[in-house]
Amino acid sequence: MSVQTSILMVTPPPGGLWPHGYTVHKGHTPESLNYATVAAATSGIIPSPELLSLQWNQAIDHLTNAKIEITFLPYPQELISQYPPDYDGIFIRDVGMFANGTWIKANFSVPERQRESDAFARMIENKFYVEIKELPPGAYLECGEVFFIETPSGSYYFGGLGRSNLAGHDAMIKIIQPDHVFLLETTGFHLDTTCAPLIDQFGNLSAFMYAPALFSQKSIELLSTLGVPLITLSPEDTCGMGENLGSMAVNGLSLPGIFINAEKFQTPGVEAHISSFGIARSTSPLPYFHHAGGSYHCLTNEVRL
Repeated sequence: MSVQTSILMVTPPPGGLWPHGYTVHKGHTPESLNYATVAAATSGIIPSPELLSLQWNQAIDHLTNAKIEITFLPYPQELISQYPPDYDGIFIRDVGMFANGTWIKANFSVPERQRESDAFARMIENKFYVEIKELPPGAYLECGEVFFIETPSGSYYFGGLGRSNLAGHDAMIKIIQPDHVFLLETTGFHLDTTCAPLIDQFGNLSAFMYAPALFSQKSIELLSTLGVPLITLSPEDTCGMGENLGSMAVNGLSLPGIFINAEKFQTPGVEAHISSFGIARSTSPLPYFHHAGGSYHCLTNEVRL
């Protein structure tokens, strides 16, 4: 099995990100409201271009030092030339994913974000010469709701039901045909704000970190069948619960032997537990991105060709 160390990222536009403040988005369920953007908009937070650029450059340094190959895509001009401009396109995770040599295009339950999916699908088709696959109408899937892990012993698909629906996951599963499927109900707007897998240097699923307080009982019982250690997190290490915002530490880039995020975990024992698997850790703060509800996992997307 090849070890995945190649990712996509989007270069911020020359004028910076969210120069007029953060946009509040909500999908088709009450849980799909991004409370981080609500708090930022209510407080009138506008990122400092200089500090945001500093955070971004430091993050790139951390990823580069971990010997991760990064392919940068330019920020689509069409997203910022319309009104209102769209700056959430920096979160390349949400707009689709590579699988079986194709790009599967996200179908957003947040209608105003669908233009991100459209713009990046065209860009990826032209750059990588891959087939673009679209999900059926009414099959909602935003890829911040998906962890897809290919291991020597089989593939794992974790899907969230906050801004995605069962039809969306069914359509995706039909395309990629994973060996193990875990569809999970959480109070997070995207699954990757509530949990994260850990992968050892050989590509094996070593553990799964999650905050049970954010998951339904049915989902907790389902995860108990996973067959790897479950690392329990406090809500403070996630997106938080409702208006009680967390640090988003769980929203990290998890690759074989690597976990990179923006904050140390506050839940006692978690950092030592991660180290026990031989996984290299690196952190660099991204507070201005957290105001938009995203961090390292949101800002990156694995290249699988």
